Amino acid sequence: MKYLMLVCFSFWCSFFVLSAKGNDKPGNPGFLETSSETRREPTRIIARGKEILPMEKGESQNLPISSSDQIWLSQSGIVSIRDTGSYLNIQARKEGEVLLNLDSQLYLIYVLNAEKKRKFTIVRDFLSNRRGLKTEIVDGQIRIRGRLYRIKDFLDFSRIAQEQNFDYLFEAEVEMSLRQKIQTYIQNTIKEDKASSLPSPVLLWHKPLTVLIPDDPSLTELYKTHLKRFGVFIKKDPTLLPSPPLIELKLLLVESSANHSFQTHIDWGEKVVKRLLDGSLFKELLSTFKTMEDKGQARIFSSATLLMESGKKSHFHSGGEVPIPHFHPERETQGIKWKPYGVQLNFTAKADRNQNIYVDTQANISEVDHTYSSRSAPSLKSSRIHSSITMKSGQSFLLSKLIRRQTGRAYSAPAEIFRLPLAGRALSFKGKIKEYTRLNIFITAVLYPKGRFPFSRDGKE
Repeated sequence: MKYLMLVCFSFWCSFFVLSAKGNDKPGNPGFLETSSETRREPTRIIARGKEILPMEKGESQNLPISSSDQIWLSQSGIVSIRDTGSYLNIQARKEGEVLLNLDSQLYLIYVLNAEKKRKFTIVRDFLSNRRGLKTEIVDGQIRIRGRLYRIKDFLDFSRIAQEQNFDYLFEAEVEMSLRQKIQTYIQNTIKEDKASSLPSPVLLWHKPLTVLIPDDPSLTELYKTHLKRFGVFIKKDPTLLPSPPLIELKLLLVESSANHSFQTHIDWGEKVVKRLLDGSLFKELLSTFKTMEDKGQARIFSSATLLMESGKKSHFHSGGEVPIPHFHPERETQGIKWKPYGVQLNFTAKADRNQNIYVDTQANISEVDHTYSSRSAPSLKSSRIHSSITMKSGQSFLLSKLIRRQTGRAYSAPAEIFRLPLAGRALSFKGKIKEYTRLNIFITAVLYPKGRFPFSRDGKE
């Protein structure tokens, strides 16, 4: 048993220990020629730091060592090493990367071709005095890692990458305050090329920095040309459109009495709801609300049509402004600020390749409220609605909000009794009145392909 354990231990040592001079065979793990006749057993040591050592194939470098240094090589074949006594000679054999542990100093050795080594050296030298950033090579690709603290470093490096014409991937963490600035800069870079007419790319803060582009072969090379210097990973998204279409939003704002429900005028059966969804009921609704308005049961607050490019934002305001006293502490004077009230709508609409329209709606409904008003400043009572919906072209949806509630009493009696000075009210029929007012916002979205407009030059549809 002791003999068997000794044999196993010797086999393990022969796999890891660096062989003595004259007994080595290049290609074995840990291959090293030593000037000492004593075998030294290398151990895996936690290194104090990692130094990157780029080498060109066929290149030779020397590292100083002492007789007590412990040496470990992660794999063979990429480099060969030889102990000459005062230094360690490293010979680069083939492209790849290998770890060398030399007396608790860890070296990451990259064996590269001449062109890639030149580019890697440029990147390393540039980042040497940039806080937070570092470079590595993974799967043969130069990658920028660490953390980005200044947008200037990002822009300076992108200019160098463009001048030297090399590829890399940007995988560094980016401060939240810098993300919007970088995104705006990249989008403006695309817009500056008037000839390409490329839509603004969608930026994803992944590792590496990822850009979503339409799945269109004719556009892919154009995007690569513009975005190569930023080190982004280009990913094709089949839902994105090559050219942003136009989206038309038809708005109908109706203030109605909840006591006279729409159910008395419109049959909300399945067929009618379907017609509402496909937009064919929009004109009929407008006619119905005008009838209700004549009866005092509704009021058409506003009707408008907005035309916007897919992915853009649009704003609509129906109402007015009230003056609010404002004190300027710097100038120590009092002025007036005009604050809007009424209905304010903010839209973001985006279409995809499948003719789906995503509409994000934020509504702010406010009115002057004299309950809490002071002599110098009126007060505003406001409420908000937020909705996100995906719909097909021509479909409609409804946002409804209770904006006013009033209660009171009503008296009913024959005219002769009601005219009596004291007994008139006592002999009259009393009843409570509750009045509810609701604001209804109908929105219909229509998609128009790029270049096709909903209105002709003479203003007709």
